[in-house]
Amino acid sequence: MRRRRAVTALLAAVAVLAGGAAPAEAAVSYSAVTAVAVSGTSATATTVVTTDAPVLASRLGVCARDAQGRNLDFPKVSNVLLTSRSTRVVKSRTFAPGTYSAFTCALIAGSWRTIGSVRWFTVPSTTTATTPSTSSSATSMPVGDLPGWRQVFADDFTTPVPVGSFPGTVYGAKWEGYDGLLDTSNKGTYTPGKVLSVRDGALRWDMHTENSRPLVAAPVPKLPTYGQTYGRYSLRFRTSATPGYKIAFLLWPDDDDWNKGELDWPEVGALGDRPSPASLVAGSLTGGTPPTFLPVTRAYAPDDTSDWHVATTEWTPGRVTFLWDGVPVATVTRGVPTTSMHWVLQAETTVDGPLPDPAAVGRVEVDWAVAYRYAP
Repeated sequence: MRRRRAVTALLAAVAVLAGGAAPAEAAVSYSAVTAVAVSGTSATATTVVTTDAPVLASRLGVCARDAQGRNLDFPKVSNVLLTSRSTRVVKSRTFAPGTYSAFTCALIAGSWRTIGSVRWFTVPSTTTATTPSTSSSATSMPVGDLPGWRQVFADDFTTPVPVGSFPGTVYGAKWEGYDGLLDTSNKGTYTPGKVLSVRDGALRWDMHTENSRPLVAAPVPKLPTYGQTYGRYSLRFRTSATPGYKIAFLLWPDDDDWNKGELDWPEVGALGDRPSPASLVAGSLTGGTPPTFLPVTRAYAPDDTSDWHVATTEWTPGRVTFLWDGVPVATVTRGVPTTSMHWVLQAETTVDGPLPDPAAVGRVEVDWAVAYRYAP
């Protein structure tokens, strides 16, 4: 009985809010953020939907398709009033091993519509190792295109090389980086030849102090076009807990004009902390004003960086979404960059605070890194 009263109230609310009738479907703008988290063979889908005018959805949820295009939808909810206040739906179901696409779907005025972007998720085989403390076996590197994205870079770090040999002949076709420059705080020096190596299936930073100077590194993936306008960037990583060192993996303007924007994710103020994203509002430096970063109220990932996690930046026209293990942490729609930017995996000394302990080693490991071109 409680559900029936709720449906009646929703229908009445539509009539009141829309002046006695639901608004014309064509007049409504929709947006949705869809995410899927996988645990074993169980997947949990979350969608957050908003509209610029109230409208009743007869059915609402997350639809899923397998590689053959077959419908494997998550359970849906019925008779939901969509408004400018976010409507959130969370549902779970089991899947066979494989890769699936997912998107928010709604039945409105007798027609099904897709809202927002298509996501993808992979349910691993039960024979795949899942120990979180191991490197590449826990979460395999995505290979191939995704709906709306064309893969243009991928590195799984399968060939070990010692310190002093990265990128070298083994990785030189895919990587370059800063060398000899001061880092952001001016306390450390980018010295990849003394910091970077590949071992145990991961690119590894061992930041340390020599002659009272912290040595750090910022490798740059070589995409086919160096930088690009819009893209999807994803990596699996972890760090040690080491005060004095930080990471700011970022997208940076190809022409070094900071006023064109900056996208940081993941950024960790001190190794081992919880990461937070930031987006410099493009054009906010005009006239010598201080830079404006969004989110203004800092959003943080739910976990620290001491164990393996996947951080993803999705940059599309007018929108940037920062994801943590496939779940959105923050979305920015203001001042989104519109010019070509390149990916930098920047690990360095903290901007605020003392130098790292001279005996400390700041370790960062990247299990895999992939990048995609926006291909709607």
